[in-house]
Parts: sequence; structure tokens; C-alpha cells
Amino acid sequence: MSELSTGEVAERLGISLRRVQEFVESQQLDARMVGGRYLVEAQSVARIGQLTRGVGRAWSPGTAWAALATLSGQPVDWLAAAQMSRVRHRLRRASADEVQGLARFRAAVHRFDASDDVVIEMRNRMVATGLSAIDGEESQDRFGLASAPQRGVDGYLATDDLARTVAELHLIADPRGELIVRAVKSVAAGAFAAGDTPLAAVAVDLMDSLDSRAASAGRRTLEGLLRAY
Repeated sequence: MSELSTGEVAERLGISLRRVQEFVESQQLDARMVGGRYLVEAQSVARIGQLTRGVGRAWSPGTAWAALATLSGQPVDWLAAAQMSRVRHRLRRASADEVQGLARFRAAVHRFDASDDVVIEMRNRMVATGLSAIDGEESQDRFGLASAPQRGVDGYLATDDLARTVAELHLIADPRGELIVRAVKSVAAGAFAAGDTPLAAVAVDLMDSLDSRAASAGRRTLEGLLRAY
């Protein structure tokens, strides 16, 4: 297996070391710790390169959530009319991969090692996404995936609640941890007004997975939403 140092990854992708760390922590880059440093699997570096190449400047979090909400058929009231018009125009000519790349800064992803009790508590505190959101017949039919027992959980939490939650539950940061917390700023609150993660966001989160079946299911779903838009 071909592996690269984080410095080599940063140079290859033209991004900062901190951004490489974020990709590792969110498991968008497949890495292992050796001698106190990460070695990153080259194939996953190529995948991230494809994600960020040719899509232009990434949307701000507020714009990303406006795009994902409107694709999901939800109202958007946190962008000015002119901004929303530009978002709609971009969506009408975008591919699923382009939306995935443009929306890549929608949340700050954190991974933690957690006990079963903490995972259960976090399921109650977060809004589920990714594979954690596929838990009913309707969602299974929508994504073409069967739900499966999971030890961990993947979900969204307000950025303002993150530090308090980490302190209260004594969460331990772990880049391979099965508790995935996607911290979102208050500007995204409107996208979660219905109580669930917008369908397009679940699809994009699945696309970010290194699990090929989940990624394919997310891409198919997002492509369907774009065709219908």
C-alpha cells in the first residue's frame, strides 16, 4: 500500500497541514499512526484531489446549507434573494460531485472514542446523518441501503454546544473513533428546522464515506435530487 506523509499530502493537494489533519480526523483521508505521525493512504489522497479540483471556491457554511436545504425541498430564509438566486443557478448546472466539493465546509468534523452509553446519549443530542440516518423503511428505500447495527453514531451538533458536550461526557478525540460529530454554526439552524438532516446533506455525508456502497448510494440520491430540481 502506497502511503504519504501529511507534508507530502499538503504539497500534493495544495492545502495547509491543518486542512490535511481535518481530512484525516473526518476519515475522508485513510491514515494510520506510525511513530507519532500519520501515514496517509495515497488512493484516498487522489480521491480528495478529485473532490476539490475544478469546482471553484467552496461555499461558505451558510451558502452550503442553503443549497442543501433547497435541494431537499425546504424553505431558506437566511440568504438574501440575490445570493439565493445565484445558488439556484449553480445547482441547475451542477453535478453531484460538484455539489459535494462546493459544500465541503458545511461543518467541522470531529471524531471521538466513546463508550456505548455515551454513544446512546449522543444519539439523543445530535441530528443523525450518514448511515445513522438510514433507520426506517422509507429512508432505506430512498438510499437503496439496508440499515445495519452500528456501534457508533454520525450526527450534527451546534458548534456552540460542542465544547460543553465534550466536557460533560469526557469525550476523547480519536481520528478513527466511531462517534462522528459534525459541528455546525448557528447560520445552519434553519436547515434543521424540520428536526431532521436535509436529505441532500445526508446524501453528501454518505458520499464522503470511504465505504464504497455508502458513497455510491449518496451519489445516486444526490443525482436524483439535482435532476428533479
